[in-house]
Amino acid sequence: YNKFPHIRKKLWGNHFWARGYFADTVGVNEEIIRRYVRHQDKKDQEYEQQMALLQD
Repeated sequence: YNKFPHIRKKLWGNHFWARGYFADTVGVNEEIIRRYVRHQDKKDQEYEQQMALLQD
């Protein structure tokens, strides 16, 4: 935040979403996997919006 103080108020929870991966070996069923895949697009959009804040 020292380098980009204007973004502090724009970030939810004061952190960036990061692209990552899903790993789990116990208790995962088809619905959990489907939900994870559905929400990836939302996380990618949040990531892109947050990165755009650094361009201001």
